[in-house]
Amino acid sequence: MKKQFLSITNKSLKSRSLKALLLIFSISLLITLKTSALSPGDFNAGYIISDNVFTNKSSMSVSQIQTFLDSKVTTCDTKGLQLSEYGGSDLNGDGKVQRWEWGKENYNQTVFVCLKDYIEDDKSAAQIIYDTAVEFSINPQVLIVLLQKEQALVTDTWPLDIQYRSATGYGCPDTADCDARYYGFKNQVRWSAYMYHAIMTNDLDWYAPYTLKENYIQYNPNTSCGGSVVDIKNRATQSLYNYTPYQPNEAVLEWKLGDGPYVSSAYPGCGAFGNVNFYTYFTEWFGSTIGVDIYAIRYDTTTSKNGEQAKIGFGLSQKPTSDVTLKFYVNSPSNARIVSETTLVIGKETWNIPERNIIQIAGIDNASLVGNFEYYLKLAARPSSLDKRYTVLGSDSVSIALLQQDTTNDNDVYQLKSADSDKYTITASVIEKNALIAEGWTDESIAFSFCPAGEKTIVRMSNGANSRLVIQNSAAQKEVIEQGYLTETLLFSSSSQGTDPVYWRYNEATGESLYTTSETEGLDAGFTDKGIAFYGCKSTNLPVYRLFKPNGSHFFTRSATERDKAIYDLKYRYEGLGFYSCSSNYKPVYRLIREANGVRLYTASAKERDKAIELGYRYEGIGFYQCNLASREVYRLYNIETGYRFYTISASERDNAVKTYGFTYEGVGFMAE
Repeated sequence: MKKQFLSITNKSLKSRSLKALLLIFSISLLITLKTSALSPGDFNAGYIISDNVFTNKSSMSVSQIQTFLDSKVTTCDTKGLQLSEYGGSDLNGDGKVQRWEWGKENYNQTVFVCLKDYIEDDKSAAQIIYDTAVEFSINPQVLIVLLQKEQALVTDTWPLDIQYRSATGYGCPDTADCDARYYGFKNQVRWSAYMYHAIMTNDLDWYAPYTLKENYIQYNPNTSCGGSVVDIKNRATQSLYNYTPYQPNEAVLEWKLGDGPYVSSAYPGCGAFGNVNFYTYFTEWFGSTIGVDIYAIRYDTTTSKNGEQAKIGFGLSQKPTSDVTLKFYVNSPSNARIVSETTLVIGKETWNIPERNIIQIAGIDNASLVGNFEYYLKLAARPSSLDKRYTVLGSDSVSIALLQQDTTNDNDVYQLKSADSDKYTITASVIEKNALIAEGWTDESIAFSFCPAGEKTIVRMSNGANSRLVIQNSAAQKEVIEQGYLTETLLFSSSSQGTDPVYWRYNEATGESLYTTSETEGLDAGFTDKGIAFYGCKSTNLPVYRLFKPNGSHFFTRSATERDKAIYDLKYRYEGLGFYSCSSNYKPVYRLIREANGVRLYTASAKERDKAIELGYRYEGIGFYQCNLASREVYRLYNIETGYRFYTISASERDNAVKTYGFTYEGVGFMAE
């Protein structure tokens, strides 16, 4: 069975042509859904629905599903005798246009079957939904909402056959016609559930473009509409974005969940309703989308033989009535150990602050193990609590993949060439490098440097004869899996903030790949340029951590110790990696603080530093060192109302701060990687 990812949006099909009345029909659906019982703040783009709710396959029986469908359509207009909402021709000349006439004119259909009455292969729609939910461990309520979100089949009193043909919108991408391989109601429901199940189980054979970290998600298929970074916290939310890869903008949320009107002229063509529709239908029909659940924020998932530490934060989906105790272990204790407390107590004050609930794991130098490998942080037992909602969670509800690197050097990546062929290989492991040299490979020195504390993992894939480097859970990995490649090893970390592009060069004749930071290497030796594979960092790069207080104050530090103190003692929220700084042979960035409100100033200007001291700032010393002028710009912004300054390497975040939060752009503050 061929697996595939297709971006799905709401495909309303009741129109003179397949898409002619799409917008009108979609708006009519949304008006019936508008509610003032919710507020825009109730919708969390990074946590739309909890894993437990999403996979609760026992939430409804067949009879309960049938009763629900019956309740949504009390009278089915089977013969289409009601007046057509979409105009049409008066075919029988009686002076009115009925639904059957519109159906006859546009789809040659005069009889309509509602979902509550639908039968396929001697099974009712309710039975098909139930069987699929059980087979793929997906909540049948999720499938019901999906049928409504995509085709309004649950409430439609005169659905067309074409709506059943593409009932869940599976195989109907935004940029092409629907794929006939996925036609049919039962087929549609099963493929959708199959896709959800693949994401929930982290099936690496299924391409998942969105991951359990920060992802840039657009507001609309039109890229000019913009988007923002969404921190996807669980696999259920990841599944929804892999199905409908857009998020609602603020105008959509205000209109759908609040009291304000949707001003389409302010956001022309930029509204995307799919995922907020899912949220709204589910909450109106079945209650909260957020059941009890444990979620993890992966701040750093790499350890090494020289003791590098990984850091994982944990939160709860709902505020507990009593402390929830979690006990952890690593499944490879000879290679890594938990250096924080193994037991984590999450209480009422920290349940939604994962950076206050940290498990730290350090790598151990196990000389008997060669190469890098994946291991896991897991729960040692069920959660313990007087809040019985959390004690029903299994010990398998947490399983965090970590990468252990056997290298004891800096962040160097080596390139080697085979002695008896023209094949190349890449490794970040000193042990593997030395083993290959012993086998006759030639060390061609350091190819590039990987990114410390990077959020992406580079995987080496092999088909026996050749190897490829790909980003884990990326389109490239899906492609090479389909070509017969298997995972050989996890290599090193990369970062979207890295500034050293690593180019992939490919030899069509030999199938050999070459990876280089040179813009020309290999191009005169039979290799063709296939673009940037991923980004590396300079060997001198040092991570600078970014923290935030709800009052609007940001804090940047290169010290992991100071970062942790700010989290635990000063109640800062950890936002991850801010940017990379450089070693001390570059220009310093000075750090100052105004004691009255805790606002910090970062400046590369000694003159500005001295002026700030005159104005009442206290000098805290050198915060970090900036990089040379060929590096990445860090934008500096100022809010005159609050007095806070903000620093970011993201142009879109800069522009959003100006547009949304009242900041003024002050220019480039300093340089970073």
